[in-house]
Order: sequence, then structure tokens, then C-alpha cells
Amino acid sequence: MRYAKWIISVLSLVSVLGLVAEASPKIMVRVIVEMANVRESPSIKSPIIMTVKMGTLLEVADKTGSWYKVVLPKAETQAFGFIHQSIVEEMAPVIPPEQVTPPPAEKEMPVQKERIPPTTKIEPRQALSLEPSKEPYKKIFLRLQYQMGFQQESQSLNISRTVYYENAQYGLGYTANKGNSIDAAIGFRFARLIGVAVGFSSTSRGMTEKTSASIPHPLWMNSPRSGEIEAASLKINAIDLYFNLMCFLEVWKFGIDIYGGPCYMLTKADIITDISFAEGSYPYTQATVTASTASVKSNVIGFNAGASLGLKLAGNFALFLDGRYVTGKGSYKSGTDIGNLPISLGGLKAGAGIKIMF
Repeated sequence: MRYAKWIISVLSLVSVLGLVAEASPKIMVRVIVEMANVRESPSIKSPIIMTVKMGTLLEVADKTGSWYKVVLPKAETQAFGFIHQSIVEEMAPVIPPEQVTPPPAEKEMPVQKERIPPTTKIEPRQALSLEPSKEPYKKIFLRLQYQMGFQQESQSLNISRTVYYENAQYGLGYTANKGNSIDAAIGFRFARLIGVAVGFSSTSRGMTEKTSASIPHPLWMNSPRSGEIEAASLKINAIDLYFNLMCFLEVWKFGIDIYGGPCYMLTKADIITDISFAEGSYPYTQATVTASTASVKSNVIGFNAGASLGLKLAGNFALFLDGRYVTGKGSYKSGTDIGNLPISLGGLKAGAGIKIMF
């Protein structure tokens, strides 16, 4: 009898707990964004198993941190899912019908977008834009640069004169060395991509000359005397006046200038204008050869073209590297029986400078 009473007491307690569980209110959440993601586990990296629209009510089974475990409305392979607390609002508990009391007036919540928690938010890296610059450009610019020349050239001239009823032979060998230039130009931009520039380039090149001689003997036939002399410290100076059409390309802080146009070269070269010799004493085995030099002008019309790569600094300044090619050939006349000396001018040059924009 004692055990029967104990069993009846336990069954009564279980029944009461069951009734309390059935009568306990259910917690509901409502979606407050246009579309919300329901995930497989409480993590922003977890797979999305369902999306629900704004206003959808979901029954809460549990809460883990900032995630609600909710009952899926149309479960096929999984009965529960997880939704973040930032995209839902918790509703008043749902009370069974026999205990229903009028709920308080609901306050309309503003629509919010789904946001990723700050600890897991990843901002996309901004890529460098390679589109042409849209910044306002300066119309007037000044270019100043120093250039090194790469052109070296050798030329030879031969002279034959009658001496003592035989031919005296002279050979003139010229070598024009590389030269350096100072270049300056001022330009105007008609538009962002096109403009013109007027400028000048001053170039100085060193030149050496060796003269070999074969001079007949005054007493003995077919017994020439030979020797060689060298003329040093010869120079070629040139000033190039040019007018160039220019094209401008700009990307970020970099700029490419492409240019080309005619040039007029004012040049002057030191050359041998005459050769003479003097006899020594008997038996005349030696002869002293001398050469006369003079500066001779030659004006040439040529063409120049090139390109430069610049980097814009703060303000209106830019540094640039430049490559330029100049064509033109001078012809220097001695005024005697020595022939004209042809020398190629300009050639390939490379340098660096500064660009100032106004």
C-alpha cells in the first residue's frame, strides 16, 4: 500500500510538470531585414540553409551567444537553424489560448540591413586605378634636362699634291667623340592629350685628328719621307632649335610625353684647313709637317623625336627620364684642296630632368 501511494504521487507530479510545460509561453523572433540568412551553425562562415523574408516569425528553440537557434518553418533535411540577433527582434512570449491576454501595442522597428559582427568583417582591398587621370591640368610647362650622347663617328680624308715631280700623300683621320647636352623647352597644352613645345639643345663634342704624310725626297726619286702628326683639342659645338608636337598620357602620378618635329641645327667644328711641310738640313732625311686649323660653320635642317616618363611630385613639379633621337649631318668646308668633312650630328641621347607646370 505504501509503494502504491508513492507511485501515485510521482505520476501526479509528472502530470503537473507536463501541464506547466504545455502552458509555458513560446519565444518568437521576427525578421527585420528584407532578406535574412539562416545558417547551419552559429557562425558567419557556416553554410546558408535557408533565406527568409522581412516579417517572418520564427520559433526560438535556444540561444547561443548572439545567435538564435530557431525551428525551420519548412524543414526537409534539418529541423533547426541559426540566425543572428542583429537581423531579428524578439517578440512577446506566445501564451496558450486559455491564458491569452491582449498584447501591448507593438512599436514599429526601423528596417536594418544584415551586418557582419566587427570581429569577422572583412573589407575588400582597394585596387589601384589605371584609368586616365581626371584632375585639372596646367596648360603651360617648362622642361629642363641634362642629356648624354651615345654617337661616336670616324671620318677620313685623303689629299695628293705634286712635290718634286712626285706625289705627296696626306691622310686625315677624324674621330668625333660622344657629347653631352643641356636641353630646355617651353610648351603649351591645347587639350589634355595634345600640345606643342619650342626649345633648344646645346651640345659639345670633343674631336681628335691624326695626319699621316708621305713626302717625296728633294734629291732621290721614290724615296719618300713619312711621318704623323696629331691635332688635339678640336671640338664640335651645336645648338638645336626645335618645334615639337607633343602627346600626353597620364595615369595616377605617372605621365608619358611623346614628341617629335623638325629642328634647325647651328653648328661649328674645328677642322684642318691646310697642310704644309718644311725641309730639314742636308741630307733632307726628315721633313716637318704642320697643319692649320679653323672653326667652320655648318647649318643643318634635321628631325628629332623622343619620349619621356615622368613622376609627378607635390605641387606643380615632376621628375622625368628622357630618350631622344636627332638626325642631321653637317658638312664642313676647308676652303682649300682638302675635301669637305661630313659629320653626323645629334644621334641617340638619354637624360633626366625636371618639369615645371604653370
